Amino acid sequence: MDLAPSLEFELLRKEADGSETVYPFRCRLLRKAQADQALEAAQSYAKKHEKEGFSDLYKEAQAVETLRLALLHVDQHQAGDGSKLDLPLFVSSEQLRQSLDTEEMAQMLNAYEITRAHFGFTDLTDEGVERMVDTLAGELSGPFILSRVASDEWPRLIYSLARLARSWRPETTPTPSDSDSSSGSDPSSSPSGTTSSSELPELRSAEYSNGKEPKVLDREEAREIVREQRKSKK
Repeated sequence: MDLAPSLEFELLRKEADGSETVYPFRCRLLRKAQADQALEAAQSYAKKHEKEGFSDLYKEAQAVETLRLALLHVDQHQAGDGSKLDLPLFVSSEQLRQSLDTEEMAQMLNAYEITRAHFGFTDLTDEGVERMVDTLAGELSGPFILSRVASDEWPRLIYSLARLARSWRPETTPTPSDSDSSSGSDPSSSPSGTTSSSELPELRSAEYSNGKEPKVLDREEAREIVREQRKSKK
């Protein structure tokens, strides 16, 4: 029940008079229950406003509900018992919709993807999996490693292990299922709304200084940013 890990960011907003204002915020990982809550709220919103573009409306609602739960004030609240509590940046999805334009939402979705990649398992490549084999085979270490891999990434882990096992055994007659085309599968439950923007406001972070992205990042692009940043710090 510990608080979910989070990263601090700053969003640079250009005001109507040409001035710039810096808005600090934190972005946290969502627990499974929170992610499910975001999906349920998005479905409810989309059904309530059901019309011809239901799928697009649902994607936008999913992005809004995800950000509503993920975005936090930088400062935490000190409870009477000494524990700390996270304070949401927006108290409702409607407040979020009224407060952010589509470009700002897109950049905050980037913050969410970078946060997931930062605290997630970025080394889920064929080479990384090969280095993990002994650990994965361990009775105690294996479950620990799996606990760090989101369940929707397990297919990619399975494909990597299968390709590795195939490379270690004598060559056999290939079957259609041996095609590497499946290796590109990276199922993602992350929201994909607000992607039409071509120029986004600047997003800054102490961890990731090159945060001005021209589009919404997908999961692999966020992982690559994290990997490159970690390489540069070695």
